Amino acid sequence: MRDPNAMTSTRSILRSGTRSACLGATLAALALADCTGEPGRRLPGDYRLVQKDQYQALYGPDGRIQRLLQDRNHDGRAEAVVVYRPNGKPERGELDTDADGVVDRWEYFRADGTLEKVAVSRRRTGRPDRWDHVGPDGRVYQVDFDEDGDGKVDRSDYPR
Repeated sequence: MRDPNAMTSTRSILRSGTRSACLGATLAALALADCTGEPGRRLPGDYRLVQKDQYQALYGPDGRIQRLLQDRNHDGRAEAVVVYRPNGKPERGELDTDADGVVDRWEYFRADGTLEKVAVSRRRTGRPDRWDHVGPDGRVYQVDFDEDGDGKVDRSDYPR
């Protein structure tokens, strides 16, 4: 059974998911293009921390980016965190979309860096209660809902 509100919501999540996937790529490009020419602060284990404006990037001993944070409102807490795979592609992202200090959106990426799944906390509890599964073509093919907050899928919708 299709829920018309779920479809509208799916479209908006996919649009924002695409934006945030692009955001992750943009953040990576910004972090990699450290315009200051400064090597960044050395950390134990030969890690390197580079900070520029609202971005903070952590590079491993091999020089590859491992984690990227963005503090959009400059309150000292990251609203976006992207964790990278050893191949330099994003593995997952965590976002605090309303800047309340609690993650309310999770993005999971395939090994090739394409978006696989977006989870959101509709109730703003810090736990996902909706999961949008994205196919290789970029379209949502399944939406799972946790209606009672127990962390388990109660119903699924197939929006195609």
